[in-house]
Amino acid sequence: MKQYLIRRLLVAVPVLILVAIGAFSLIRILPGDAVLNLVGESGLLSPSQTDKIREELGLDQSYVPAFISWVGGIFTGDLGDSLITGRTVASEITRAIPVTLQLAIMAMLITMLIAIPIGVMSAIRQDSILDYAGRLISISGLSVPDFLAGTLVLVFVGLWLKWAPPVVFTPFFDAPAENLKGMFIPAAIIGFRFSSTSMRMIRSTMLEVLREDYVRTAWAKGLRERSVITRHAMKNAFIPVITILGTEFSYLLGGAVVVESIFNLPGLGSLTLGAITARDYPVVQAAVLLFATVIVFMNLIVDLSYAWFDPRIRFTAREA
Repeated sequence: MKQYLIRRLLVAVPVLILVAIGAFSLIRILPGDAVLNLVGESGLLSPSQTDKIREELGLDQSYVPAFISWVGGIFTGDLGDSLITGRTVASEITRAIPVTLQLAIMAMLITMLIAIPIGVMSAIRQDSILDYAGRLISISGLSVPDFLAGTLVLVFVGLWLKWAPPVVFTPFFDAPAENLKGMFIPAAIIGFRFSSTSMRMIRSTMLEVLREDYVRTAWAKGLRERSVITRHAMKNAFIPVITILGTEFSYLLGGAVVVESIFNLPGLGSLTLGAITARDYPVVQAAVLLFATVIVFMNLIVDLSYAWFDPRIRFTAREA
């Protein structure tokens, strides 16, 4: 296991290097820069003045020196300053992470609360009314995109319940009740959509496991249905589901851009979208590198968790 972990960490290094090169390069291919977005297009400053501002912000550097300077700053904890707000990139990201992390955790809890019972029930009651209802719920979640679901919820909840998302985000530890009021609906929208994929996977894997010989043996021994399902079937059926849940959680930690924008949540998604629009290079570069790091390490955690669900994988991981 230790050798497998070391090997995976070593593989992650070139992946993150390629991501850093891509993030640094692609944002500079886009036309315009932060100076033009701020003042250049308004015509208030002359070309010489905009060039001077560009020099002060370090935007006049060539590619290689700028990239070396940025990478060197990563190892020292200096991600640079935002070209728009003037605050450090680290403080901007630190301010946004708790919002996205809370949204991701709440959405995943809702996902599991919906997907696990409905998926398991659809499998053990195959072709029953419960199964058809579960599949209908799953198809509904897959068919409705986030932007449409968020817009419909805002319109109908506003008309029926006279509710609108708060203009200013309230941190959880400042006012938990107010925070949950603003976070529950966006988390439920994401959780419902993600539960649709997980629900279908749980149903498929449960149906496959329930046909295995060891499950039939458990039934033949006269064990109760709850014992057969929870102790013999679910644990093995959940291995493919873990991959989906890990991928979805990585996506959420990268920022649910659409939902955060609709509900005015100052998370990583909104921060990154605003930075791309404003050509705020340091923020975009740091955010993309953070997303890649989260995905790489979440995939590693998911792979290591397989050994807990299926002890037979421990030998494979040890010898890998």
